[in-house]
Amino acid sequence: MNLPFIDIPNLLKLRRKIIGCRQMEIAEAIGYRNKSFISLIENGEVQMPLHKIGDIADAYRFQSPGDFMKLALCQLHPDTFATFTPFLVRGYGFPEGDLRKDLEKAALSVMIDCGLDPREGAFLDAPRKVMLTVRELHCLGFERLRLISEMDPSGNFWRWAIIPAECVSRENGARAMGSVTGYPHGSVCEGQLAIGIGDQPDDAPEAIAQLLIRKYPDVEKEAKGPDPEYMRWF
Repeated sequence: MNLPFIDIPNLLKLRRKIIGCRQMEIAEAIGYRNKSFISLIENGEVQMPLHKIGDIADAYRFQSPGDFMKLALCQLHPDTFATFTPFLVRGYGFPEGDLRKDLEKAALSVMIDCGLDPREGAFLDAPRKVMLTVRELHCLGFERLRLISEMDPSGNFWRWAIIPAECVSRENGARAMGSVTGYPHGSVCEGQLAIGIGDQPDDAPEAIAQLLIRKYPDVEKEAKGPDPEYMRWF
């Protein structure tokens, strides 16, 4: 199911603030003795346990727990979702018709519960636009570029960088070895790319890729060249 990306851990964090609960209260409602696991879930550091999705929906007091369950199951456990959808249709309110349309409605319902304006589609599309921009750069011959990301220390949004393969940590392929200042970088903050260029919703990934090449000329020197294995994986 090719749905727009939704940052579920960040949604949980927003929802908890709205209902005025501490992580410890959420943990106790779900059946945990301390808040550490809830912190890991909200920071996207661990996967939400399949058997706890229903309890989590209730603990965060979503207006429609079923909508959150659909969204979490589809996005976090897609294989299970695909396997059991025929059984879930009758038992848990999954639609028999247009499944994608129903899931999009569920996503909007969850966004509203988290205090987000569903008209701000960029909240869904900004991370996807970054990835499509990298794909476009690969197609232009910069196959040695890597996309890395991490949570900002504030915990409010994700930071990202597009760097040459040589700058990626050997110990952790999702981390840079040094500063990313000389390379395309920014944050997915308030639904925008936050890089100073290509921030408007109508900017296509192809246009952003060309702008990045002009703004960061060193990219051509360091990242131009074939890397078919990574490009296929990405």
